Amino acid sequence: MAYSIELYFDIEFEIKIRRLWNSLNKHNVPSIMQKIGSRPHLAISILDYIEEEEVSNIIRYLVNNHKQFEIEFPAISMIPGKKQAVFLSPSQNVQLREIQSSLYDYLLKKRYSPKEYYNPGKWLPHCTISKELSFKRDLAQRSN
Repeated sequence: MAYSIELYFDIEFEIKIRRLWNSLNKHNVPSIMQKIGSRPHLAISILDYIEEEEVSNIIRYLVNNHKQFEIEFPAISMIPGKKQAVFLSPSQNVQLREIQSSLYDYLLKKRYSPKEYYNPGKWLPHCTISKELSFKRDLAQRSN
C-alpha cells in the first residue's frame, strides 16, 4: 500500500475543483479522485511504507517549517498513455518547490525512500482532474 503526503487547498479553490469534477463527469470525463472521495490536492511525496507514529512528526515538521502560500494554475495538461491523465499545472512556485524538496530531505534523514518520481528535479506538481481516460473507449462512447 502506498502512502501519499498531500497539500490541500483553501475551501474556495477546493469547491471550484469539485465543481469541475462534477461538470466533466456529466460529459463522460470521469475522475477517480471524486469516486474515491479524495480531496483536491497536490501530492508532494509518495512512500511505499511509513510507520504510523511517524505521520504526526511529518505533519509537525511541515507546519513548523513552512507557511501557507498562494499558487496559480494557469495550464491544463495531459499525460498520454494507456490511461491518460488530465491535470492542472501550477505556475513555477518557489515555496512549493522548497516544501517538496525539504520534505524529501526530511524523509531521507528518517530513512524513508519516496517514490522516484517525487525526487526533486523529477517531481511534476499537479492537481489531478481525471486519470482514467481511454482514448479509444471515449471515442466509441461519443460516436454512439
